[in-house]
Amino acid sequence: MIVLQDELLDDFITDLRERTLSEFRHHKKEIQDRYDMIRELSMKLQGILSQLSKENEQIIQDYIDEKDSLAGDELNYVYLKGMTDCCKLLKLLEII
Repeated sequence: MIVLQDELLDDFITDLRERTLSEFRHHKKEIQDRYDMIRELSMKLQGILSQLSKENEQIIQDYIDEKDSLAGDELNYVYLKGMTDCCKLLKLLEII
């Protein structure tokens, strides 16, 4: 039962986070421009990586993947922490 509750909570938080990120990505033109720049740089990086030895290409790709994964984990942690801090504040203010 607890595992199911944890999965439901994770799914709920993921949905909220994805909606929030979608709003962020489409909120301002400058943010959209930054995402476009990242896509362009990613294509250039792939071209550079393809010129490296397979070993060096794999090392750099592993680094990028781990860094992105860690950033995602940090985002998830901070988002969940913000939700719990909000609940604590509402409780302190005797709203809930």
